[in-house]
Amino acid sequence: MVISKKVSDILWAMAERYLASLPEDERNQILSCAEKTRTPSSSKQVKDSTNS
Repeated sequence: MVISKKVSDILWAMAERYLASLPEDERNQILSCAEKTRTPSSSKQVKDSTNS
């Protein structure tokens, strides 16, 4: 999915604020799960869309 840089920046900021509001153990659990489920193709899409 291609999204604009502005939209991706807004979503990223919202995610950061949400994670910052969580207790540390819950935040670490979410980040750990995200790292395990991340695929190379999804990280490439994010990189490509943020570069445009």
